Amino acid sequence: ALFARKAAGPTLDPHKVVGFPLVAPPLVGASRTAGEDVATLIGSALDRREALRWVDGWRYLPNAERDVPSAVSAQAMRDIARAQGAAWYVTGRIVLRGDSVDVLLDLVDAGADTVAARPRASGDAATLWRVAIRSVNQLLPALVPGANARDLEGAWVDREPAAVASFLAGEAAFRRARPSDALAHYRAAVRDDSAFALAAVRGAQAATAAHQ
Repeated sequence: ALFARKAAGPTLDPHKVVGFPLVAPPLVGASRTAGEDVATLIGSALDRREALRWVDGWRYLPNAERDVPSAVSAQAMRDIARAQGAAWYVTGRIVLRGDSVDVLLDLVDAGADTVAARPRASGDAATLWRVAIRSVNQLLPALVPGANARDLEGAWVDREPAAVASFLAGEAAFRRARPSDALAHYRAAVRDDSAFALAAVRGAQAATAAHQ
């Protein structure tokens, strides 16, 4: 069972998690949207796992703050999570150290306004997404006690890096209402990794949005 809580105000769903872009340096590897990319990976890894529902907090941020995660206050994130009826939100930061990178996450209880878990993972900056997945693994026990984190990592760790990069580019384009660009990225992801089912599903959604 998930954590029980008594929260003031509206009832918050313990299965619902809002994710926000991480604060990141201007450039990590080849990515200029690393903080958003990591949030995408977290959401893709956790959504529908053990009945969890991931909500993309990027969509609820003011336009001026969407690409500047450092400008988003904890109170704003808490208020968005509560407005969405979510018991949790995830934020964090990426720290670049030469060729290495640290991914530090905060899982925040939106009702109690306290940090429930603070995982950290380190690794090669060139494969930031693998570091991010290791950090997500440390979130899972707090959200779903007894869940098998190995299954979560297995779905991502052997993906072709080029396919993951294309998938993340597709997600960024789709968020910004550029479905044709997104479709091209999703197609590239499936071309590089034919077993990447999520990219195929997202590609179908982008094709519908682009009337293709």
